[in-house]
Amino acid sequence: SPSENLYVLIGKNYGRQVGGSLVHGHQQIAISSLIPQQVKHQTDFIKAHGCTFSQFMMEQNPRYLTVRSYGTAELIVPYFLPRPYQMMLLVKDSQKEYIHQLNRDEINDICQGWQDAIRLMRQVLPQIGRDVSYNITTHNGKGAGLYFEFLPFTQEMGCFERMGLFVCQSTAETAANKLKEEINHLDKIDLL
Repeated sequence: SPSENLYVLIGKNYGRQVGGSLVHGHQQIAISSLIPQQVKHQTDFIKAHGCTFSQFMMEQNPRYLTVRSYGTAELIVPYFLPRPYQMMLLVKDSQKEYIHQLNRDEINDICQGWQDAIRLMRQVLPQIGRDVSYNITTHNGKGAGLYFEFLPFTQEMGCFERMGLFVCQSTAETAANKLKEEINHLDKIDLL
């Protein structure tokens, strides 16, 4: 029925380890009448903290974990890093909840952030002995703010992770420093 709540999920898989195709790059968009777990978490978060998760991250994530700042967006390593080299791209205007609300500057900055994050994953994964495999999730809608997660496949799931406790084989600071070093290196290569 038209009054039914519908949820739009947007994601990207790349690489065999994460359920993606190496034949072509693609985005996946699904509409669901079932509430996705992440939407429930975001709703619970805003009730508990009085702000969206993206706003909380903009305010609380330490500055030294910023990989790159764009005019209207910021690429960060989250302080609670569940897996090495995971990143989040936050829209600084946390009142924006949907992609269609972005202005031209925000769209340009988000595009640059996506390009940088993908370049970083493609650079770092082979350095740590991994195939290039990653997921990208778009978080949008009521209570989410608007942000993107870049989830390189750096570690397999173990028993603790399957029980909801993530054990990371790196620290957020180590990952952020490595990513900043790599993005500077990639920028220099681009100038040649």
